[in-house]
Amino acid sequence: MTVTDEELLRLQAELGRREGVYAELASVASIAALAKLRADDRLRQSVTAVAVLTATGLKDPGAGGTVENVPVIQPTLDDLERVLRDVYQTNVSG
Repeated sequence: MTVTDEELLRLQAELGRREGVYAELASVASIAALAKLRADDRLRQSVTAVAVLTATGLKDPGAGGTVENVPVIQPTLDDLERVLRDVYQTNVSG
């Protein structure tokens, strides 16, 4: 199974956006392979699959794409909740 650099970059960004995880590009390869297997119907949707992320994106931050429009917030819980709600459409209130 092979994956392209473009697939790795796309999945690295998606992983960060959906799960809040910044993984190294090489580490994202396991997720990219699973995504390809599912897309090609070679891995059933009913199967639980595990992908191990072996390194953080901080190991080589220059290797990934750039992040745009990252909000700058005040170091308060209220501001964090506001950005999570308004920018990322995440409900954090209990």
